[in-house]
Order: sequence, then C-alpha cells, then structure tokens
Amino acid sequence: IYTGAVCARIAGRVAAEAVLDGDTTRMRLLEYEKKWRKLIGRELSIGFKIHRWFSGLDDRKLDQLIESLNDPEIIRVIENFGDMDKPSILFRELISLPKAKVAGLLFSLMKNF
Repeated sequence: IYTGAVCARIAGRVAAEAVLDGDTTRMRLLEYEKKWRKLIGRELSIGFKIHRWFSGLDDRKLDQLIESLNDPEIIRVIENFGDMDKPSILFRELISLPKAKVAGLLFSLMKNF
C-alpha cells in the first residue's frame, strides 16, 4: 500500500505537470521512473533481496534464524524499527547493537546461507 501510494503521488504530479506544460512525450514521462527509483528504489531492492533469501530457507534453517532473534534487545529493535517498507532502517539499528549480539546474529545469518 505504501509503495502504491508513494508512486501514485509521483505519477499524478508528473502527469499533471506534463499536461500543464504541454509536453507528454516519453522522455518527459520518464521523469516518473527517475523520481520513484530515487525515492524508494533502494528500499524496494533491499526488500526484494531479503524476500528472496527468506524464501530459500527450509524450515530447519528458518527455525534456527528465528531462534537467533530470540533476544530481548533484538526483539526491542525489531519492534521499534521493523518496517517492511523500509528494511534498511531495521538493519542499521540491528548493526548498532553491542558487538557480541551483532556477531551472534551475523553468524546465524551466515550459517543459513
């Protein structure tokens, strides 16, 4: 929903400006592509990579990963910063945890590759 709303707002602005300027050429309308990619392209790419990685885990590996997240401090960070539309924020916060927790979490993630 978030992605659709953001892109709809950009599309509306680009289309309205193009019509008002009398320039609805392909080149002018490509402005939409550039703007949405600049605004949310990185987050979409990160989210897609995470989704693809999780989809490849079997039940045993997924259970191990979830178990490694069962730490009060990690759960607090996930609750406060977890956002499916902005996954980079969660990762930034997770890596700011104490080094031992980050190392344990990274070890668990790498073990599941």
